[in-house]
Amino acid sequence: MENNQLSIINYQLRRRREFPVLLILLLSLSLTSCRDARSSLGRGCQEALSRAEALMEDSPRVARAVLDSLKIVNRTPSFARLNTSKNKQGVKKSSNRKSLALYALLRTQADYKCRVRLTSDSLPLIATNYYGTKRKTQRSALAQYYLGCAYSDMHRDLDAIDALLRATTLFPDTTNKYYAYSLFELGRLYMNHQMNDEAIATFNRYRLSEACKSDSMNIGYADYYTGIASLYKGDNFRADSLFQIVIHNTKIPTSSRYNTYFQLAKLYFYEWHKAEESLDYINRYINYFGENEAATILKGDILSAIHQPELAYNYYNKTLQQSTDIYAICTAYKGLAKVTSQINKRLSCNSPWMS
Repeated sequence: MENNQLSIINYQLRRRREFPVLLILLLSLSLTSCRDARSSLGRGCQEALSRAEALMEDSPRVARAVLDSLKIVNRTPSFARLNTSKNKQGVKKSSNRKSLALYALLRTQADYKCRVRLTSDSLPLIATNYYGTKRKTQRSALAQYYLGCAYSDMHRDLDAIDALLRATTLFPDTTNKYYAYSLFELGRLYMNHQMNDEAIATFNRYRLSEACKSDSMNIGYADYYTGIASLYKGDNFRADSLFQIVIHNTKIPTSSRYNTYFQLAKLYFYEWHKAEESLDYINRYINYFGENEAATILKGDILSAIHQPELAYNYYNKTLQQSTDIYAICTAYKGLAKVTSQINKRLSCNSPWMS
């Protein structure tokens, strides 16, 4: 009996000693499996990012779909919260900053290429903060370029100009097409703020870029915007010369060429007072795009100048029917007052009561 009790006691003691060992073994296996899972998930995310980057130029929509496949919580990919540690201040710091920065850059790039309006700078700032401005690299330059695009979409033009200027200094190779794109966007922003000298200088740099040397369409855009900036500056002869080149450049989209007819119509009528040439240009524009408030006002002014007040009257009325813009409405009423007096004078001269 005593031997049996001793055996039972010894068995229970062995079980108690074995339990902590078993617990430690299970915990070790659990931690190993977690590390393996995290490692596997990390590799999967890296593969997705690499694939999205490779697809970005030729298939941005497919690249965007690849990025969409990553599990996202609060606009942050799940891999960004793996393998976190704490710094000296006790703040969690992800060891996947590199992956997160690349995701932020690619996500912004994919959205912009797919014409999704950028409404926040949070993602591009993650990329610019990581890649910095100390070294000239493709990713650091692209991060600044897309930050500028985001600010442009958000109508923060001065911030956009700053970011794009930084981008132009970070490309390791100025033959890179995104270097040229940075110059083009800068030129348009300068022009929008009446910084015409800066716009012309920037568009000239764009025209000398590799992107323009190898593509007549890009040359056409450079000539078109340089022509508009020259027109705003008052350099009418240069504007006319550039616009004439644009309308004969068959490589640019037809819509861009016909937009140039509108610029020529303004130049020939308001600056050079050549109503007949201006009427031809505005008719070409209207035949392609149809009538809009800017075109009907200009055509009304031209018809009034060539003594066709009845037709001018109709075009000013069209402007009033189409427009809600206060400037367009005031201009139309001013034109109506002028042509109405011309029509009344003509009616008075033709009236038998006046003989």
